[in-house]
Amino acid sequence: MTRSLQWLLFACRMTAREWRAHPAALAFFSGSVALGVTVLVAADSLAVGMARKVASEGRTLLGADLEVRCRKPFPAATDALLKEMATRGIVSTRTVETLSMVGSAAPTGSSTAAPRLCSLKAVGPGYPLYGGVATQPPHAWEMFLRGGGVLAAPALALQLGLSTGDSVMAGRSRLPILGELTVEPDHLAEAFRLGPRLMLRLQDLEATRLLAPGSRATWRALLRLPQTGVDLARLVEELRATAPQGELDITTAEEGPEGTRRLVIRVGTFLGLSGLCVLLLSGVATAMAVHTYVSQRVDSLAILKCLGASGTGLVGLMLFETVALAAAGCAVGGWAGLALARGLPPVLAGVLPFPVEVAADPAILLRGVAIALLTTLGFSAVPLLSLRRLPAARVFRRAVEASEQTAPRLDAPTGLLLVALGCAIVLLVHDRAGGRELTTGFLGGLAATVAALTAGARGIGWGLKRLQPRFGFALRHALANLHRPGNQTTSVVVAVGLSVFLGFTVFLVQGAFLEELEGGRKQSAPNLFLIDIQPDQRASVRQLLEQRGHPPEELVPLVRSRLSRLEGRPVGELYPRAAETPWWITRDYWLSYRDVLSPSEQLVAGKLWERRGGRSQQAPIEAPMAPSPTGAVTEISVEEKTAERLELGLGDRLTLDVQGLEVEARVTSLRRVRWSSMRPNFFLLLPPGVLESAPQTYFAVANVPDPGQRARLTRELVGMHPNLTIIDLTAAATTVKSVLERVGWVILLVALACALGGALLLVASVLLTRRHRVHELALLKLLGAGRGTLVRLLAWEYLVLGAVGGAIGAVAASWTARITASKLFELVIDFDYPAMAAVTVAAALFVMLAGSLASAGLLGRPPSEILRSE
Repeated sequence: MTRSLQWLLFACRMTAREWRAHPAALAFFSGSVALGVTVLVAADSLAVGMARKVASEGRTLLGADLEVRCRKPFPAATDALLKEMATRGIVSTRTVETLSMVGSAAPTGSSTAAPRLCSLKAVGPGYPLYGGVATQPPHAWEMFLRGGGVLAAPALALQLGLSTGDSVMAGRSRLPILGELTVEPDHLAEAFRLGPRLMLRLQDLEATRLLAPGSRATWRALLRLPQTGVDLARLVEELRATAPQGELDITTAEEGPEGTRRLVIRVGTFLGLSGLCVLLLSGVATAMAVHTYVSQRVDSLAILKCLGASGTGLVGLMLFETVALAAAGCAVGGWAGLALARGLPPVLAGVLPFPVEVAADPAILLRGVAIALLTTLGFSAVPLLSLRRLPAARVFRRAVEASEQTAPRLDAPTGLLLVALGCAIVLLVHDRAGGRELTTGFLGGLAATVAALTAGARGIGWGLKRLQPRFGFALRHALANLHRPGNQTTSVVVAVGLSVFLGFTVFLVQGAFLEELEGGRKQSAPNLFLIDIQPDQRASVRQLLEQRGHPPEELVPLVRSRLSRLEGRPVGELYPRAAETPWWITRDYWLSYRDVLSPSEQLVAGKLWERRGGRSQQAPIEAPMAPSPTGAVTEISVEEKTAERLELGLGDRLTLDVQGLEVEARVTSLRRVRWSSMRPNFFLLLPPGVLESAPQTYFAVANVPDPGQRARLTRELVGMHPNLTIIDLTAAATTVKSVLERVGWVILLVALACALGGALLLVASVLLTRRHRVHELALLKLLGAGRGTLVRLLAWEYLVLGAVGGAIGAVAASWTARITASKLFELVIDFDYPAMAAVTVAAALFVMLAGSLASAGLLGRPPSEILRSE
């Protein structure tokens, strides 16, 4: 038998003996690893399942091999090319989607239901190219193709109190409902629409007169390519060349619908980073557990050293046991992760635009196990390396604390290991985040929180050591324990703080979303939005609102534009590859003009234009639209985050394509906008005197608190001007809130996993100092301390530790949630001091209970037994 085989058998026997001798400690170790693997495998399985669904059913989800989308009617060159493609064997169809108000066509007074906002979709001949349309009754689709009616989603018919055979008013047209639309291809999730679907034929859309100049609509061309003979990349370039850069959005079936693709990426990133958080917490808990385990076994390891084992051999033996226990945890965690992943799709039903199927993928399982094993080994190797310095004389000096021989020291091997571990964590985070900005933010936030928790823990110990407050014996001794040698202050505070930080951050951000979507936090906030008001309709809309006692709080002009140049350089030169152009370059910018800031705006740099002679002196747009011969440059005010994205500062210039006319503007001010104010706010704002001649619509907001009055006013407005889009923010917020509540279940599972990881970290930190606590409690018993005194001492110590960790974690979470909501979601989160206090108290009570229970077994042991063992 070779020496390697002998050593392997010896390591197996030692591992089996240790498992029989310390089953609870080793089960804790394996459980920590299992938790990390569970969340990691579940997150990866769900993310991969979503991505595969998009890839495998891209044609059905998109409804085509290629989709061309525009926010206005296709340019003439694009339209001509799309028609010419029929000669190449390319089949195409057109659709138009917009939001519109529809109501019952019943005689006046016979229907009490107010007109409803719906997601209207007009489809052309040949639709759909892929997939199929399902209706109830089944023959309704054939009737629809023959013309003379619409298909309504069940929710719309229910809201209007209508059924098959009844009629709806869509603009100026009275159309019968031929059936219910139950399934359609190329759609997003029903829950993400502001209104239920209403489908009509494209040739019937013009008669409704719903689309007016400036209306918000999306024109789509869906293409089905022949099996061979078409170069997809060349076809895309041909289409892009027919319109200014960014005006056409082109998507292939392999990419999937833009909104769906973005949703899948974001959900996958969130799940991946959440799983990594739990894995890191579990890794730190595992490292603490290994350190505790090594400290408990230091005597037996020293005996092995006397029998001839080398320091490297001891490290190898413990490393073998660590790998064996971690492998057991990985096996359990992998099975639990797959089970959890299969249970998540039903929770997300109605949120994702397609059903997700999670299958047992060996690649995902092996990847999760490999990451967990490497993470466990990386965190565990630091305390294991200290065994290289374990002296054989430890057998004869048992009174010396084990931690003095096994405490990790920063030597060259340990330093290299820490550097390698740090690099591995950075690579893992980058892999999960998918970008440098998010990677930097995640690592920076995590490092700052750990640093703040560590500094806070040491600051508490430093302050108590010098102040030495005088209280009763139990409290005074508990506070002294926070700065004595071998204390657990830092480990417990970091464990509690990280758990509170992760969970409370998620809670605050989700709460902000729900609060903002409830129709405004104030009763006086506007809750009725009127969109697509034409210039000749402005006076009548204002008059009707004033007559009904709800004058418009704001009635502002809207002018559509796109970026043409930045600092004189065309955006096409800045971003030669259209696929890599950021969305803030290609998007439409809705402009408005006024002389003053709104209540939701604050000037942060520069100054707003001055008024001269009752209005600002600027170069107006002339009709017909053509560049000004004087080359005058107007002023422009830019929202601060938009300026940051576009890399604009005071004095910089940008050129806007205002529906055919290029308008050059110089940045003279930057504004901070409170987007949650429910007011008309704009990224770009111009002075009066520039855009008045440009094609424009108007946008009005009003506050109508009574639901009945809102319904009556909506009926009157739609009856007067059918093209109006009226959004009842209260109803819309209820729809979106239901989606977020479904997502909230997933977020809750993630938060619970993070809390469980923090709890494991807390237990590990308590076990780490158990040896010190055993000796201390024995001495206190010999000095006459009763059981009640010891219970109060432990309770006070853990209560203070939990309060410190909870307070620091709550403050860090509040700042993080505030910054995250502002930077990423443009929400404003105020500091919720009562919630912070409640979280701090809850953390303190939980730590007190957990720490006291973990130490309860020490109170019943006789002091003589403990001291004899020393």
